[in-house]
Amino acid sequence: MSSSLGDELIADFEAPAAKRVKHEGSSVAAPPAATPPGAAQSMAGALQRLATHIVNPKKMKKASTLLRQLLSEKAIDESHSALVFEALRAAMRKPEHATEPTLIKEYERLFTTASKHADMFTPRQKGQLDVYGVWGVWRGQLHSDDSFDFNKAAGRIKDSISHLPPATEQDDALLTAVQASMKEEAERLHEEPTTIEPEPAAPAEPDPFGLDALIPDPARLKAEGVWTTAEALCMKREALLDCLETMRERHRLPWARTSVDIAIEDAWNARAKFCTPQKERLDELMRFVREQRVLRKKGLSAKESKRDQTSFEAARAAWGKQTISARGALGGGADHHTEVWLG
Repeated sequence: MSSSLGDELIADFEAPAAKRVKHEGSSVAAPPAATPPGAAQSMAGALQRLATHIVNPKKMKKASTLLRQLLSEKAIDESHSALVFEALRAAMRKPEHATEPTLIKEYERLFTTASKHADMFTPRQKGQLDVYGVWGVWRGQLHSDDSFDFNKAAGRIKDSISHLPPATEQDDALLTAVQASMKEEAERLHEEPTTIEPEPAAPAEPDPFGLDALIPDPARLKAEGVWTTAEALCMKREALLDCLETMRERHRLPWARTSVDIAIEDAWNARAKFCTPQKERLDELMRFVREQRVLRKKGLSAKESKRDQTSFEAARAAWGKQTISARGALGGGADHHTEVWLG
């Protein structure tokens, strides 16, 4: 990937204070500098450009890394919260991008970092970011080969479903509307790229640096899709259901089957908490679980049982068949090659 994106944005992201000067293997903090008059405006413009890059899967990693760096180093404050939220929203413009193998970890890092700075967002923005966390963090952990991480995420999903309120007909309408809005926005993504508006030639006195032209106002945020509390709740149901479908893909792993079966069955028993279109997907998941239980009762052939075996499980099975001799703890089936270096 070309470094032009990073070079272009880093120039704008440099904080006015606490810059570090490198000296042959060490770094020394430079003395604080005075804040340039246009620093806030430059940061706002840089965040807008970052939002246009982070939506692109090919540039997402570098843009996400820069955004995480800004949040972690506190280079931005609450005055930029609307622009930071827009960048996070752009990253999740297409939730399916968060399941791409090369991006799973980066999405997890990004929204974990954002959750640590939740105080800078409005209540409605927090509700939307909570849904993004389910897509970007919990669903990503379900792709892990670590049984602890997998079961931890599965437990969170089960607990979150148990706290959902029953769905209503109004929720069905809201779900359809939000999904249509997200689809429409994703389709026009490349047709109407976000641009930085020029600074007014004669700025008004209350806005001496022309920041009003750069920072989205509440009306624009609403138009661009900041969800209401009810809308966020509908989309949280959707995100949790997406997680259950991801768990079904992991059902082939022997150590994951019990957790997957229990999570899907619990969600199906709580199907009244999901919208009507989502209930159909739950029914399909439950049919899958029942079919797998029937197959397990019939038993698998030796070939089928080894089909989904991990390298660790294969190695453990091989070593379990080895015999131990009474002399030097060598394997009984050894070929004596080790005698050279054992003496």
